[in-house]
Amino acid sequence: MTESESDPLSLQARLRSASLRAMVLTSTGRYEEGLALFDQTLDLARKLGRSTRIVQNYSTLPLRDLFDLGEARRRTEEALVGAESLSGFTMPRAMAMADLVQTAMLQGDIGTAESTWRTQWEDSINTKGWARWLVSCRLAAAKAELELLMGRTEDAVEWARKTIELCVPVHRLKYEIAGRMLLGRALVSLGNGAEAIPELRLAVELADRLGSPSLRWPAQAALGRALYATGDDKGAEHAFAEAKSVIHGITAALAPERATRFLAAEPIREVVAGSTKPV
Repeated sequence: MTESESDPLSLQARLRSASLRAMVLTSTGRYEEGLALFDQTLDLARKLGRSTRIVQNYSTLPLRDLFDLGEARRRTEEALVGAESLSGFTMPRAMAMADLVQTAMLQGDIGTAESTWRTQWEDSINTKGWARWLVSCRLAAAKAELELLMGRTEDAVEWARKTIELCVPVHRLKYEIAGRMLLGRALVSLGNGAEAIPELRLAVELADRLGSPSLRWPAQAALGRALYATGDDKGAEHAFAEAKSVIHGITAALAPERATRFLAAEPIREVVAGSTKPV
């Protein structure tokens, strides 16, 4: 074993660095490379007797992007086992709880999403670590989506605005985009397309600037539905064409089994079919 491999701080830095590289790869659409690096890093952590909790947390994001929800939830729940008793794991536990909220929502398990959200929101004031504000941004966006899913549209507007207010000062562009998409969707549901469309156009612009395909296709799809709802069929068709192009780009770079699962997911099928239903 090399000297660096016997140094706990060096080992932790090595594992964290590999995880961050994997996240960068997946965030730019290089999912197969990033997921392979996540698996290699998890194997290395086990080989060296190190905890896999944080790496597992990171790895669930691309799994959710690709709708591999069973595996994403398994990794999150495994990371959470006994985590409440671990000193120094406060922030990663909070992030894992936020992961569980998002995965449960995607699975339609609203009960788990709501109860987990409530527990973590109440605990967030005690969350330690540099990403305390990130947890709040994530949870606010999740709450807006929960309210929208439950038909509490005015509450969804309130939480979407709160998400944006939390994210803008700390430059959390990803969750600002999520907040603007949710705000636009909620406003469309309330019949206020005139206010919704500028928010959704800004979400598209910001998502294109950030460059993450997992944000670009839903932003375009949300804009497309809003444009259909306000009678701009031509604009809607263009937005859906852009969303489909991003989806096809993701699919082309995936292994066959992953591509099949991704294309079978209901949100993807709706976009590929050009759904006109505002949601």
